[in-house]
Amino acid sequence: MTKTVILSSFHSQSIDYLPEYSPEAIVSFDSHLDDHMSGGQKVSEVFKKIPILDRDALERASVQWKLRLYFPKTPRYLVIPGSCYLNDLYVTARNLGVGEPEANMKFVEKRKKDLLKNLFGTQVFHSPPRNIKSLLKSVCKYTTAFDIDVDYMREFQDSCFTVAPKLEIDDVDCTSLGSLDIVKQAIHRVKPKIIVISEITPSKVEANIGHVKELFDWLKRRGYEIESGELIETDEEAFKVIKKADYFTGVVLPHTRFNSLNKNPEGIEFLKMLDESFASALNNYYLNE
Repeated sequence: MTKTVILSSFHSQSIDYLPEYSPEAIVSFDSHLDDHMSGGQKVSEVFKKIPILDRDALERASVQWKLRLYFPKTPRYLVIPGSCYLNDLYVTARNLGVGEPEANMKFVEKRKKDLLKNLFGTQVFHSPPRNIKSLLKSVCKYTTAFDIDVDYMREFQDSCFTVAPKLEIDDVDCTSLGSLDIVKQAIHRVKPKIIVISEITPSKVEANIGHVKELFDWLKRRGYEIESGELIETDEEAFKVIKKADYFTGVVLPHTRFNSLNKNPEGIEFLKMLDESFASALNNYYLNE
């Protein structure tokens, strides 16, 4: 059986290669939730008008939504370090702008769980510290795809576009990230037919040294053929569009997005509200410059 690894620059680009393989389950490894919305009707209309590389950079923060669109009935799992998940809750609560972040975290966690599980269909595993042996055992019976954003692994923090988030709560340790060993053990256990890997900077891909070389060589020894997906030529080109997208998602979007969260809609109305607010913000930022 042919086993394939497809290497792409952006996480959003790598997802585009999965439908061809019709996986029965998908396991993602990431240090970010990537739970922004990017697939509603109004957003899709605006996206068609945005330059492709800008769109790909934007969709890095919307990978879970993109997976939902491609695989609405496929079991999907996100493995994320517990400290990174907690940091996302804290930053979201802080950006609400009402009261103290710690006081808002339970509300935010409830909304996040509703978003990820009920709307996106994603089951989240906090690892580390949680052991994922039960998850790996459950997906062994499927034709499973692995989706690896290398910023999940501590060894790749100097080789990726966006490092794992640094926790902003003083009494919680954020040093416990995922590791290359965790990923290797998962691949060894499940033996996925298709693996997509993303977020390694072009300069590190070209140099092919250190942990990048270690991972690629290890995969080759286990019979994987490594293919190039969408690869950006230079770090400068990649970081230029990432900087633009990060300003949008980090500064422009939160106000409208979290206003929608505060209105506390449910189900389809929640999706519709986020779609409208996201589309309006996109149009003003990218097309009305």
